[in-house]
Amino acid sequence: MRKGHLILGLVLLIMMAILPATAITGGSAVPLPTPYRPPETVRVKVLHADTGTVSEYDMQEYLFGVVAAEMSLSYPKAAVQAQTIAAYTLTLHRMETRAKNPPEWLKGAHVTDDSGTDQAFITRDLAMAKWGENAKTNAANLDAWIKEVLGKKVTYNGQTALTVYHSISGGRTEAAQIMWGGTYPYLVPVESVGDLMSEGYISEKTFSFEEVAKKILATFTADSTLAVAQRSDSGTVLAATFGEKTLTGKEVRELFTLRSANFDVELTDKGVTFTVRGYGHGMGMSQYGAKVMAEQGSTYEEILKWYYTGCRLE
Repeated sequence: MRKGHLILGLVLLIMMAILPATAITGGSAVPLPTPYRPPETVRVKVLHADTGTVSEYDMQEYLFGVVAAEMSLSYPKAAVQAQTIAAYTLTLHRMETRAKNPPEWLKGAHVTDDSGTDQAFITRDLAMAKWGENAKTNAANLDAWIKEVLGKKVTYNGQTALTVYHSISGGRTEAAQIMWGGTYPYLVPVESVGDLMSEGYISEKTFSFEEVAKKILATFTADSTLAVAQRSDSGTVLAATFGEKTLTGKEVRELFTLRSANFDVELTDKGVTFTVRGYGHGMGMSQYGAKVMAEQGSTYEEILKWYYTGCRLE
């Protein structure tokens, strides 16, 4: 019996050596979880949109550059750390998704510094120049705040969440289904009334009739009809009519470079005036809303759980 146990033990050891990446369950091989990599060891390759070159940074330095580019360091610590975790999670999501089918245009990089595609990013030197006399204090604070939360990420059902964010909502965030047509259970509307206090909440733009006609590629005069035909519950314009042409709010925003697709539009003596609410696509975390929540005592975890419905912080 002892000899039999010894032989069985040797067999098991051999199996473990041969199959280090699998577990035997019910007669079939099941992949084991990917070994944990400390976040400080993760390297991020960044494609610089303006030059087409690729640079590599450790995760701490990359997040420093993203947060420095994306959020004011005058915001409370909890808001900056919520931004850090959202940025870290979004970076991981991009890396995980693109690893399966790397886009050729990324030239081997994981992400780009184009905020319209991924997240804005600036080097430490550019950040220091941007901050001026507050450079040393801001850099010291940001380095310390990142280290405190580095490795924490937002998940939904155990998966890395797509933690998109924007500057200012229209008072209520928007659903991914409205903006993208896809469904993300955690990117759904939530109240963000703190955004109404932002100086950048309302913006206006006026275009002449000739400019409007040129942009929409259709006839448009002072006698043309103009109206918002449909909008979402959060205020995003779904359809707007310019004479005989109907456009989505997203199309209007892009054509007229508006700060968001949540707008009113009217005819004036000078042409067409847009009154725009908020800044950005409106999905996920509102950065200004996070600022207000932090000022009212919310922690970074409370901020993230508020804007990413049903998510966990791991």
